Amino acid sequence: MANTLTTLRMASIPFVVWLLSTASGTGVDARHAWALGLFIGAALTDFLDGQIARRTNTITEFGKIVDPLADRLLVISTLAVLMARNFMPLWMGILIVSRDVVMLVGAPVIGIKEREKIAVHWTGKVATSLLFLSLCFFILWGRKGYLQPVGFGLFLPGILFSYISGLIYVYRGIMTVKHRNQAEPDSSEVAT
Repeated sequence: MANTLTTLRMASIPFVVWLLSTASGTGVDARHAWALGLFIGAALTDFLDGQIARRTNTITEFGKIVDPLADRLLVISTLAVLMARNFMPLWMGILIVSRDVVMLVGAPVIGIKEREKIAVHWTGKVATSLLFLSLCFFILWGRKGYLQPVGFGLFLPGILFSYISGLIYVYRGIMTVKHRNQAEPDSSEVAT
């Protein structure tokens, strides 16, 4: 069931993109509303699939890989259309995506192994919630060249919390590597 929800989230992405791509650029129309409804529905599947997988002990390799991929693709594709249609300033989308890129590239650089998991921090959850709400306002009330004030007001603390959580994750990652390296014997000390 959890993997089905993840798959549905992936399948919804082209429809969100299409609806936003064809929505009115001068006012709110039905496509704005449908795009918002589908975006919210897709986001809810993210919450539900994780809950179902944990409660039914059906966590799979597919879910571990595709779930975060679906999340990022939903957000990045939505941002891309909002920026391309000039419903959201380019710099806002770049700030959101660049933090994710730094985290993705940074983990292997500092030495985080594939199976090491860094616990989610409350600042990351706050950031996700605020940025999600911000995107909802830009989706529904997006117009060309119009900076949606409520969306912008939610974006500012959201991006601040996003970068704070990023710094916390980097620190935790460095500490994880440090503790792992202290626990592993030095190869020069191992008797042969």
